[in-house]
Amino acid sequence: MDFYRCLDTISPTTQQILLWAYDLDMYLTEQDEDLTLLSNRYIAILLRLSCDDKCPKQHYCFSILKHHIQHLLGQRDHTNIQESIAIFDQFGIVTNTAIRDWLSDFKWMAHLVATPRELTFSEAQKIAKFIIGSENDLTTPTITCITNSGYFRYEQVFDVYRDFLYINTLTSDWKYSHMIPLDCM
Repeated sequence: MDFYRCLDTISPTTQQILLWAYDLDMYLTEQDEDLTLLSNRYIAILLRLSCDDKCPKQHYCFSILKHHIQHLLGQRDHTNIQESIAIFDQFGIVTNTAIRDWLSDFKWMAHLVATPRELTFSEAQKIAKFIIGSENDLTTPTITCITNSGYFRYEQVFDVYRDFLYINTLTSDWKYSHMIPLDCM
């Protein structure tokens, strides 16, 4: 029989997150604990844990952080994107190469939200992979059509759902849809 402890909180403090992160048998909630951490409020601690090679939940913390940022970019949430950049900038130097590269890609896309410009095809591919690509990098989003209004429709298939990202390379506008394609484009 497996034993675990649950903090049973949907609004954890930094101390509770630290306790959770260094204990593989500790949970924040009974289910969907990652959803409790999808907020700019937790960016600093998630980044800290993602960079800590001694943290048993290092990769999980980075996964949660990436999911949060994917959501902000997918929704083009300019205010929260800018706030998250300020939080990342306060962190200081990130020595983990993968995380540093990921941050660089995020900041580049955040700049596109604030200052749109024409995209190359490879830039559109990079955006699609970042926002709806799979965690394990085994599959990449595929273009399934070009809409009448000029958006490339990227689709990523997961075990139980699909994500769609529509990118207009002329304007660097994109629209995200979870599970249901946007027919109105």
